[in-house]
Amino acid sequence: MIEREPAQPPKKAGQFMEHEDLLDALSGQLTALQEIAKWALGFGFAATILAIQGDDPISILNLQLTRTQAFFVISSLYVAACVAAVGRFRRITDLLADLAPEKVKLGYSKLEAHPWLFNPFVLSDFKVWKIPLGAISLFCLVCLFWLCLSSLYALLPDVALQIPLQIVIANSWRDLNTWMQFGLVFVYLAPIGLFVIVGDLAVSSIQDVINESTKRIPDPQVELRDRLLQHRSALKAAASHGIGTGGLILTVVIVWSKGPW
Repeated sequence: MIEREPAQPPKKAGQFMEHEDLLDALSGQLTALQEIAKWALGFGFAATILAIQGDDPISILNLQLTRTQAFFVISSLYVAACVAAVGRFRRITDLLADLAPEKVKLGYSKLEAHPWLFNPFVLSDFKVWKIPLGAISLFCLVCLFWLCLSSLYALLPDVALQIPLQIVIANSWRDLNTWMQFGLVFVYLAPIGLFVIVGDLAVSSIQDVINESTKRIPDPQVELRDRLLQHRSALKAAASHGIGTGGLILTVVIVWSKGPW
């Protein structure tokens, strides 16, 4: 008589991938993020240099564009890159959620071992300053975001910055033409606002990865949980310092591109 194997409980949604596939997928997400960051670094630096030079039209992506056209093209590319990054970070969170609790440590180790230069999940400290390398990486990513944002402000037409000031000085709030001018300002500032919102979502998505890992680590691995909690605090501090440094970058680029010289 042939004995039948006991029936296996049905798998929940998201558990159809084997652990090895999940681990490989985690590494794959960071590889994709590495390529996004590499593109943003090269393109953002080039766009900032072109914007500072003040040429009109400017040559970008083998196209001759006016500065206004370049502003909208570049801002669209930046937003698309940020949306792609948010999607990758969210995917990492989902993959960690699919791992069994006892495998979460292995999954996070897979993230930490990835060679991406700006990997925000590295827990080991930088020997000189005793700061987690992941926190330094996030600081660099935030500065990269502000570099890209600076290129947009450098391309922003002067009229978009002058109109609000002129309206305040003239006190012409009841004039229909005033509101039409505000509409023009909104057209220019909306892409920048969208880029800032999606960039903030990207940073939040990094924190979500840490939160998911911390939540699902079993009690016997409390040491790793404590390290992740400390890392989460370090990431928050790194983001704050990155914003401060980014503001300085933005100020320098604006003064350089729109100064009297």
